Amino acid sequence: IDLLVRLLPQTRTYGSLAWQHLTGLPYLSDGSDLDLLWPLSSATHANTLPSDIARIAETAPMRLDGEIVYHAGGVQWRELTGADEDEVLVKGAAGVHVTTRAAFLAGGAS
Repeated sequence: IDLLVRLLPQTRTYGSLAWQHLTGLPYLSDGSDLDLLWPLSSATHANTLPSDIARIAETAPMRLDGEIVYHAGGVQWRELTGADEDEVLVKGAAGVHVTTRAAFLAGGAS
């Protein structure tokens, strides 16, 4: 978790870890993954963040799950580790749409 927060201090959690922290009740199990949101405010981290997360995920004691959130909405971080022309599914306030990895990381909506 420390490595992930150092990578992007604005990293947020949701899911089992968040619920356990908020309620004090046991939500985590041995099979729990770590659900995270990485909100981007600029292109500074956009191109390196997916590979940085992948590097941390290789040695993490649990599965890292979550979305990188940018102008167009959120994309599951693993989808962003492919080639620039690969299509990714973007979930946003106005619905779901498909764009290319490159367009999403550039901050584009389509």
